[in-house]
Amino acid sequence: MISFLCDGHNVPWFFPRIVRRIDPKDVAIIYIPTFDYSNERGIHFSPGFVSLIRGLVKRKPRPSRTIFKMLNLLGIVRNDIKDFEVILDLLITLWITRRAPIREIFDIILEGLGSKYSVVPLVEPLTSTIIKTETKIIRPVDLNKEKEEIKNIEFVPKDIEICEKAIESINNSDKLVLFAISPLSFLYLKNVGKISNIMKGYKGQIIYVLPSSLEEGDKCLLRFLKAEPSFIGLLNMLNGSVDSVVFSEERKDILEKMQELKFSCLPMMFYSEDISIKRKIIDDFTRLLTR
Repeated sequence: MISFLCDGHNVPWFFPRIVRRIDPKDVAIIYIPTFDYSNERGIHFSPGFVSLIRGLVKRKPRPSRTIFKMLNLLGIVRNDIKDFEVILDLLITLWITRRAPIREIFDIILEGLGSKYSVVPLVEPLTSTIIKTETKIIRPVDLNKEKEEIKNIEFVPKDIEICEKAIESINNSDKLVLFAISPLSFLYLKNVGKISNIMKGYKGQIIYVLPSSLEEGDKCLLRFLKAEPSFIGLLNMLNGSVDSVVFSEERKDILEKMQELKFSCLPMMFYSEDISIKRKIIDDFTRLLTR
């Protein structure tokens, strides 16, 4: 079995295609709510979850523009959020308000959209991320637009539990793959003590598939974490907590530093316009992660 830890923020195009090559009973997708946040109206937003399931479902959800416009006029949601995301976020908010297990609503959503695969929350309940600069509080999804440096990051609430299904999936997996997760997710995994203990006690192979690029928000986070705002800074921050790192073969900066790093480095092709090469990329990743 293989477990994928994903925050859904910068998911590579080939991730859902790799997942669909694996039997649903042999794969677990565990959602890290790193980029989740709540607004002043108490609505919980899970942009990473929505991003993940868009790639996993074949059925295209119908837009609900009328409902969206009403919610926008009421000040409940903002214009920069898609209507499909709003519906899912309202369902999740309702579930949180009822204090019902998040795993249940995740299952209902995936089943309702016709997916053979499930997504398991890493924690119960879902947390919200609060990012503060010198002058304001910003949403995690707005980090790329932010010009001020980060002063503080907080994950709330504090009294959370690790989802039992997530623990079971990780413990039963031969490989634990951190798929293109953000530096913010590494901070999350480190700060939530119970998760950190599970990672340290894991007996299988931990693989980190790097994002294809670092966004401005990622660099801002690395500076906050006192690391060099580059891929090398991100890799140095790992401190041997992973066994292997997979990265784009175009990253010459990583190729030059491979011998100095504390884990095995596996350069691979990440993108091509050629359809036959795209198939090869998917084949190569599937073989690497399932062998």
